[in-house]
Amino acid sequence: MSRIGPPGLAASAGRAPIIELTERDHTDTDFCMKTTLNFDDRLIRAAKARAAEDGESLTKLIERALRDYLETTRPVVPPYRLELLIKGGAPVEGVDLDDRDKLYERMEEQA
Repeated sequence: MSRIGPPGLAASAGRAPIIELTERDHTDTDFCMKTTLNFDDRLIRAAKARAAEDGESLTKLIERALRDYLETTRPVVPPYRLELLIKGGAPVEGVDLDDRDKLYERMEEQA
């Protein structure tokens, strides 16, 4: 059985080549998925007009646009790296870091 997907993408090892949905006989429901999508009315009117100008169906136009979108490569964004600010120092004498109340009191005295 053939797989459906974007043209130009090589078949993975051991998998059948990818075919275009609109190049298949639509009487075979194994190769066609019906779905309902909600689009802006102006967008669909413009898409229908463009499809008519190009002499193709709305389905073919949407399929082609989706295929083109999926075939584009995304820019590789390096992961964000947080640079830690490390300062030298030592605990202040008389400050117990385990005693939160005393620590806050000492901080208030410094302010």
